Amino acid sequence: MKNLTSILLLIFFTTILFSEVHAQERVKSEKYVMQTDQLIRQVKNIQTYLSRETKFKKAFPDASKKIEEHSFARTSYFLKAKKAFQNDEMEVAVKSLRSAREIIKGDVGLLREVRDREVTSEILRLERELGRSVDSMLRDF
Repeated sequence: MKNLTSILLLIFFTTILFSEVHAQERVKSEKYVMQTDQLIRQVKNIQTYLSRETKFKKAFPDASKKIEEHSFARTSYFLKAKKAFQNDEMEVAVKSLRSAREIIKGDVGLLREVRDREVTSEILRLERELGRSVDSMLRDF
């Protein structure tokens, strides 16, 4: 009888511990989903800026087109990461975030090559801000 009681207590406490760990993981996943939503909003800000900023488009049409195309790719990676976080597929989510980060690095490099800082300063600031946000998320992994 003593062994049975010990086994039942062990099962009970293991169940409680598992439930607590699962709850903490769910909260963490929800946090990452919210952060990914924020990344998507930042990309939309970049897209909005590009759609309104005629100086940049006229002065640097190739760079503008590339960054605009890349913004769609980044959004796709962020949506994939969000879905992966929702499904507790952390490796897939991190891989997607890293892929998006590489695109951002390329865009920042492209913008640094443009010599007209007056025209590129705002888009460069938005891209760097997005990069810092992704880096912040990746530090957790």
